[in-house]
Amino acid sequence: MADSNKTAFVVGGTGFIGYHVVRELLAKDYRVTAFSLPEKNKSFSWQGDVKVEYGDINKLDDKKVIALIKGNYAVIYCAGADDRTVPPRPARDFFYQHNVEATQRFVRLAREAGVKKVIILSSYFLYFERQWRELELVRYHPYIWSRKVQAESAIAEGQDKVDVIILELPYIFGATPHRMPLWAPLLSYIEKAKTIYYTNGGTNVVAVETVAEAVAGAIKHGEHGAHYTIGSDNVTWPMMLRALMRAMGIKAKKVVTLPTFLVKIALYFVWLKHLIEGREGGLDPRRLVYLQTRNTFFNAGKARDVLKFKKSDMGKAFADTIKAWKEGK
Repeated sequence: MADSNKTAFVVGGTGFIGYHVVRELLAKDYRVTAFSLPEKNKSFSWQGDVKVEYGDINKLDDKKVIALIKGNYAVIYCAGADDRTVPPRPARDFFYQHNVEATQRFVRLAREAGVKKVIILSSYFLYFERQWRELELVRYHPYIWSRKVQAESAIAEGQDKVDVIILELPYIFGATPHRMPLWAPLLSYIEKAKTIYYTNGGTNVVAVETVAEAVAGAIKHGEHGAHYTIGSDNVTWPMMLRALMRAMGIKAKKVVTLPTFLVKIALYFVWLKHLIEGREGGLDPRRLVYLQTRNTFFNAGKARDVLKFKKSDMGKAFADTIKAWKEGK
């Protein structure tokens, strides 16, 4: 008899992260349904007990969604609008609709369907919102605000009947079939520029396979209402750029760190362009400098101990990213 605790429904199951989540769960003997927006002339190869469904979860009525997810122990929500989106003003309305309302509805329907665990993929900006209150990230950045409200409303919607677990993700590298890496613009810049100009600061980086391991760990070990900040290596921007150059197989180029005042000026003009166009970024360019030029570092050890995921092989993750980028050019 099948283990009822080993059934999972992945929203965004053919996306960059969702594809690897499906693979990881199949490797752990889950029966998985991968649900995604329609794909044209694209096939995905998995080994294991997987069912692929296509559609827009936000356009299906409640009864249809409940019917789709009923019988699953866990659902993984790999959907929503990310911080690169620049919608029409006011941006908060857009991000509220796509990240808060949509997620809260989905958690409610999961609860009504008898699901026991909901894993929501979010952003590591929430970690820094807690750590750096002086930056008022929720006040100035609609995207970060939406992720905070998303987490709060989703956890409350669980109503002690379904465990809602938030995974906060940093910069992710790796490759997924039929997907051009999100890093393509940066890689093109590195390839063409004679000298690389970048900002101060740095970030945490992680391989997409590690994120998938963390999702599987959250299903098994995650606690209701918990935020787990998932990551691997802390790297400065020059360290990351040089690692990408090595993976690209090109001679190391000079990396020049731009003065912060120049970064402020450049980002102000980005904000001005958006204003003229009637748009607003999920991250306010005028305030982004205070994040971009910091070391957004953290220690993922606590989350790793609880969720039982491994550190990433970032050399492989960078190489996989470059390979996918070259194949998609």
